[in-house]
Amino acid sequence: MVSSASLILLWVCARVEVDDPRALGPDVPREVVSPETTNGARKKVEGEKDEDQKDTGEKDEDQKDTGEKDKGEKDKGKKDKGKKNKDEKDKGKKNKVKVKVEGRVMAGWLYENSRVLAGPQEGTSQSEQRAFLHQARIRFRFTYNEHLTGRVSIELQDAFDRPNPAKVPFLRTAYGNIRVVDAFQIRFGRYRRPFSRLEMRGAAFLPFRGRGLGNGLIVEDWDYGGRSTGIMFWGDITAAKLRWHASLTAPAPRTIGVDALGRLECEPWPWLSLGVNGGYKVTRDLANQRVEGAAAGGDLRVKFKGLYVLADAIFAQNYLDPEKKRPWATGLVAFASYDFALPRRFVLQPTFLAEWADGNLSYAQSEALRLIGGLNVLWTKHLRVLPQVELVRPLGRVSPQSPWLTQSETYYIMLSVQM
Repeated sequence: MVSSASLILLWVCARVEVDDPRALGPDVPREVVSPETTNGARKKVEGEKDEDQKDTGEKDEDQKDTGEKDKGEKDKGKKDKGKKNKDEKDKGKKNKVKVKVEGRVMAGWLYENSRVLAGPQEGTSQSEQRAFLHQARIRFRFTYNEHLTGRVSIELQDAFDRPNPAKVPFLRTAYGNIRVVDAFQIRFGRYRRPFSRLEMRGAAFLPFRGRGLGNGLIVEDWDYGGRSTGIMFWGDITAAKLRWHASLTAPAPRTIGVDALGRLECEPWPWLSLGVNGGYKVTRDLANQRVEGAAAGGDLRVKFKGLYVLADAIFAQNYLDPEKKRPWATGLVAFASYDFALPRRFVLQPTFLAEWADGNLSYAQSEALRLIGGLNVLWTKHLRVLPQVELVRPLGRVSPQSPWLTQSETYYIMLSVQM
């Protein structure tokens, strides 16, 4: 019985399929375990391992993506931080006041013949030659941002002039400018008042020396234009091609009263610009009496290729007239220049000016004519050489009350350096 049961058990065990032949013991014959079964089990296990590795690989890809995301977030953080620092740096730069320093020297040599035609020294003649310093200007431009700017300029040539209580020595300009928008800006301090185009054009852009007889009388002697202290509202209306000015200032340094001046410019085409100006003055004379006067003017500018033409007319009342008649005076100026380009950035600039001035329109004994001709040489904007001839001729029978009693011929060469 025992022997039969043992054989039956042995046969059953031989027929059992197992995954691992070592589970049956070392003494089990090799043929008991099917090779196909073993290889299948091995392939199954390896296949399951490959799937695990595949899952792990997908996880690694996720980890890679996560790593790249973390890296991207890190880089983004660095970028944002860098951008923030840059913005703060740019903001610091933007809010930092920028100062630009400029300078200009205009000097030369002249020879002049003159003869007095009326007055106590009638018939007196004189000839002289001398060096002259026309300007020695230093200018500081301040810029905080596009809305807030300022300028201060100093004229060192005043050191050669005699003290004049009616003038402010050395200081030419000192103002601040607030730009709300282009069409509305506020200027305050000491600035050039809005008057004629010739008066508002800087000396560095005039192709000759001085602004003439009428400007000297009306602007410099009667203080209808030039620089003074006050406040001005102005702006550029781009759509309408207009520029406007409205100014309230002191009549002159250390004087009581007010000057109200305004100017309007229109540029319908790039080659043409038209302007009108006017104003009213209320002040006191040497006897401390209230005096008033008015001024007006008009001008045009033509600029086409190398051609530049300017015509300017100003009229003003003599509020200092001892007879209290307040006669009108005038100055009519026209000049033209043409730029011929030369090699090495040089420019040859012939120029011609004619002026007629009348110190009193009530009678015909106060008129004068001024003529200038020259052939200027320019190199960029930094250097100008101006050899010119200037003639001044009082017209008709000259009255002793005329502002211009002397006829003269002046030959000069002036050099201008600007940096």
